[in-house]
Formats: sequence, C-alpha cells, structure tokens
Amino acid sequence: MPPKMAQLGVIDHLPRLIAGEWRGVALALLVAAASAWLGARRRWRALVLAACGLGVLAGWAAVLGLAERRLLPLALAALGVALLGAARPPGRGAKGHRQGSDRWVLALFGLLACCAGWWLAGAPRSAGGIITAWKAEAVTLGLVAALGVPLLGADRWRVAACAAGLASAFGAIGGTGHAPVLAFVLAAAALGARELARSEVGLLPASAGIGLLAASAILANGRLLHGHAAPVQAVVLAPLATQWFASRFLPRLRRAGGAAPALASLAALLLTTLLGFSAAALGGLR
Repeated sequence: MPPKMAQLGVIDHLPRLIAGEWRGVALALLVAAASAWLGARRRWRALVLAACGLGVLAGWAAVLGLAERRLLPLALAALGVALLGAARPPGRGAKGHRQGSDRWVLALFGLLACCAGWWLAGAPRSAGGIITAWKAEAVTLGLVAALGVPLLGADRWRVAACAAGLASAFGAIGGTGHAPVLAFVLAAAALGARELARSEVGLLPASAGIGLLAASAILANGRLLHGHAAPVQAVVLAPLATQWFASRFLPRLRRAGGAAPALASLAALLLTTLLGFSAAALGGLR
C-alpha cells in the first residue's frame, strides 16, 4: 500500500477509534483526574478518595453501556467501598494509624471480594444456591485476593502497570471481547487519581478491579469450573509478574529520584508484555 494511502487509512479510522469503546479509557482518565483535582482544591477528602472509583465506573459504563448487569454493579460497589474508607477519619500517630488503616482496608477489601464472589456466581438467594455455586465464589475470592491484596499501598504507577499488563495478556490470547479495554480503563483511572499518592482505599477500585476483571473472564469461559485448562486462565500471571518485576526494578532505579516508581513500573510492564506475547506466539495463539 502506498504511504499516502496508508496515512489516509489511519486518518479514516481515527474518528472510529476515538468514538468507539476506547473513549471509555479517555473518560476514565478525565473523570478521575478532574475528581482528584477538584477534591484536593476544595479539600473534599471523600471526592479525592472516590476519584479512582468514579473513573472506573464512568469508563466501564462508556464501554459496556448503562444496561450492563455483570461488572457495572461491582464497579459501583468498589466506589462505595472507597467512600466507606473516606468515612473513617485518620488515626492519631503514624504507627497506630498505619496498623488501623491496614485492618480497615483489609476488612473493606474482604467485604468487596465476598460481594463480588456472590455476584459473579449468579447472586444465589438461598443457602443451597450459595453452596452449589461455591466453585465460582472461590475462584472470584481467590483471584481478587491474589491480584488485589499485593497492590494495597502501592503507588498509582504500579497499579496502572498491573492493569495494563492484564490488558496486554488479554490482547495476547485474543478472543476476550471488551476485556482489554476494560483493563486499560482501570489503568487510566489509577493514573488520573494523582492526588491519591499511596492511598490504599482510594486506589482499591482499580486494585480490586484487576482481580474482578480476570475472574469475570475466566468464569465466562467456564472451563476452569469443569477442571479444564484454557488460555484465558493464564492472564492472571501478567499482573503478578508486573508487580514482581516492578518491585525488583525499583531499588535499582533509586537514582532517578521521584521518577523511579514510574520508570520501574513502565519497565516491568514492557517486560511482561514482551513475555506474554512471546508465550502466546510459542503456544500458537497468534
């Protein structure tokens, strides 16, 4: 194809790209950034802590539509958990506040994970139904805990890198529908919440959303519940690998000063993406 024709093709696709499902990523970034900025300017702590959750909710709603009944209620629940965190005033003393904060955040995280497990299992309303759906509930609880808990207290760069790593894993295996874009929404919402720093509660919607999105895709595939393997199950390795690589790169980049967390997270994301696409190619998925 001639260069001019190729350029025209790209230009023709730009409006579709901007107006399509990817607008949810831009919307998540804008909503989170605007909420965090306004909350910090007006000293509204609740709005600052809700910035990431508002970004996730707005982005997922733009991608999936307001009528979606599987993931949007979970995004709303994550936003509610962040607001519950805002209802707890900071404790006195750094040590006591840190220990109390850990217990409080873990309690909220556990509440969200239990609600998500019940919801993704089909929201059974009887004791027998809850027992019957124990596999789906266990998968959701396990993934939300394994992928989200290590990110509690992490900076927004690492949370965003883990979400983008999940998106790259979905893209590597293919056939996962909106999942890559939804994962990028999580990354955009985390990046947009600049005023949160290392807020465990404020970034919880994105941290927990990584596990929720992975669990939703794996349960939708259905093979794990019957004891069979599927490529989609391997996506959980991407956020874990990104987190592990970032923790190893960060000490080696201390000389970069304030840019060290961002550089470590970016390097970890690039390495995870390279490994993921290489593994998918070797496995015949691409």
